[in-house]
Amino acid sequence: MAEMKEAHHFYPVLFYFRFRQPFYSVSAQAFVALDTVSLIRSGIGGRQAAWLKEAAAVDAIWRVAMLLVVTLETTFSRGDLPTPADVSRAESEAWRTRFAEAARQLSSAGIEATPDGSGAETYVALRARWQPHIARLAPLMAYHIDELKPGGDKRP
Repeated sequence: MAEMKEAHHFYPVLFYFRFRQPFYSVSAQAFVALDTVSLIRSGIGGRQAAWLKEAAAVDAIWRVAMLLVVTLETTFSRGDLPTPADVSRAESEAWRTRFAEAARQLSSAGIEATPDGSGAETYVALRARWQPHIARLAPLMAYHIDELKPGGDKRP
């Protein structure tokens, strides 16, 4: 993420290179990084791997991904930066489902997961901080936010 941020900082023309596959886009890479950090911080429970939530590497991924997205958004988009989203009921439920799936995967890997209630609330709050930036940046490269989600969108 740091190298991607630096590359786009020194060569902003990179933003205009668009691959057909959305997973190569800056938006998709930032989505994966920020979603991963959000799941680490909200999904890992107990003492087993709790240190990971505050690890410097995890914090660095969050900060660099946010800096990259906000820098590109400020440079290539008009208007004020979005604030943490007021999440709709449907979107909140989709994010809770995403959290529940991740918690199941953690449990199946032998990692103690945060109980659904508190972990899901933390995940929704963290995602509300970065989702508006990705949603605003993705269309600038002719991607739809749904294409960036895990599994992608198979829209026509």
